[in-house]
Amino acid sequence: MEQMEKYNKDLAGYRHLAETNPEAYLPHLAFTLSNLAILQADAKLFEEAEANCTEALEINRKLAKTAPDTYLPEVAAALNDLGTIQHQTKRLKEAEASHTEALAIRRKLAQTNPDEYSGDLAMTLSNMAFLYENTGRLEDAEAFYTKALAIRQKLAETNPEEYSPYVTRTQFHLTMLQAKSRCHGDELSSDEIDQLLAAVDADNAAGNKPMEFSVDDMKRLLAIINSGET
Repeated sequence: MEQMEKYNKDLAGYRHLAETNPEAYLPHLAFTLSNLAILQADAKLFEEAEANCTEALEINRKLAKTAPDTYLPEVAAALNDLGTIQHQTKRLKEAEASHTEALAIRRKLAQTNPDEYSGDLAMTLSNMAFLYENTGRLEDAEAFYTKALAIRQKLAETNPEEYSPYVTRTQFHLTMLQAKSRCHGDELSSDEIDQLLAAVDADNAAGNKPMEFSVDDMKRLLAIINSGET
């Protein structure tokens, strides 16, 4: 809440400055809007978050017309954040459109500068996979999780401290998706069960934000999956 108040104060100041000197202060205004939107979304203030995120997107689109190398990444980031908010508020078609546009930009950025932008590309691939998973497009979700995992595994080879937690998380989501796809089919193998449980343990050990369920919850879920009761 304290950080949100700070951004709101900064926002008022940058709005005033941007009116008199837009070239110097519009980037600061967009940056503040984006950061405030993230905090508001975390606090479930989705209406305010979307308004600020949309305004940041509009500013960055305008700036990208004259300085695409600098501001196209910001356009993609704003689209990614907007898509996440739309997903959280159950506007799934809008979320897909936002993430798809972000993905197109980030693909191009990663082609020209993979060291700088491959991580962002993997993020959007993962977000789209999660969206597809929640809309029942399990084959598409698996394909996107698989692509995100491959990128993150490569990044983790040279920067394990930053990317290994993302590898773990993506492996977890991918394996859970594959389990969901097989709910009415064969039982999971013991190796697949071990992989799921190891992913939860590794994620906790990495100090990430805790999963919404525990290892015991996972065991109960696996029992249900294997019994075909879902």
